[in-house]
Formats: sequence, C-alpha cells, structure tokens
Amino acid sequence: MVTTLILLFIAIFDFKKHRIPNLAIVLLAIVGWFDTRHCTNLFLGLVTLAIGFLSFRFFNVGAGDIKLLTVLFVFLIPTTSIGSFWIYFSLISLLLTISIRLSIADHRGHIPLAPALCGAVLCVIGLGLLARGICLHVAATASIDEPSAARRMRRKRRR
Repeated sequence: MVTTLILLFIAIFDFKKHRIPNLAIVLLAIVGWFDTRHCTNLFLGLVTLAIGFLSFRFFNVGAGDIKLLTVLFVFLIPTTSIGSFWIYFSLISLLLTISIRLSIADHRGHIPLAPALCGAVLCVIGLGLLARGICLHVAATASIDEPSAARRMRRKRRR
C-alpha cells in the first residue's frame, strides 16, 4: 500500500513538474528494502546504472528516471517479471506520448518517464498478486475436492 502511494506520488509529480524528488526515491528504496515479497537484484541494478549513465549522457534521459528505474529493478520488480514490465512500460509510454502530443498542454518537448515506469510496476505487482490469489484459490479448491475424488474412485472399485 505504501509502495503504491509513493509510486503514484512520483508519477504525478514527474508529470506536472518534470522532476522526481530524491526523497521519494529514497523512501521507495527503504520501503522496497523491507518488503519481503521480492529478492534484491544488485547485479541488475548495476547494469541499469551503467546503461542509465549512457542514456543520461547521450540521449537526454533524466537522472531521476534512471535512479527510479534502478530502485525499481533492485527492490520491486521480480526477475521473472522483467519481460512483462517492459511490455507494460512500452504500452503506457506509447499512450502517454500520444496523449501529450495530442493535448494542448505545454510539456516543453519532454515526455515524463516516471508515470510509465510507475504504471508498469503497478501492473506487474497487481497482476502478480491477482495471479497468486487465483493460484491459491485453485489450490484450495483442489485440496477440498481431492478427498471427494478419492471417495469416488473407491466406490468405482467396489462396484
């Protein structure tokens, strides 16, 4: 819940001001550190920082976006969901770019990446929790039905 609020704050702040507060990234890292659902992936964080530095240097990607992406990869995005994250990020970025280009709002030619990054993380986490809930429901249903299936098999053998 706290993670979701921080991600929403970062997305809205970046969309309006084209900045990501360092304090929000630090809070997200602290919350991610204490979140026990995912393992930390320091190697992926280092790779993200290296590629991010090159993106900052040569492609004008904001430093806040790179710091946010590093924290997301280290603490919040499970390594099994990285492909899903990039798909959601691409779709949300495309929709955001189209909506900004079609609107009359002045965004100084910059497309804020934090709303797409945060939205993709929320999709990955939310759909992961949904899938986990469905799996738990199926497992609970299977364990309830298992004894009745065993009884049916015994009845068939008796006949």
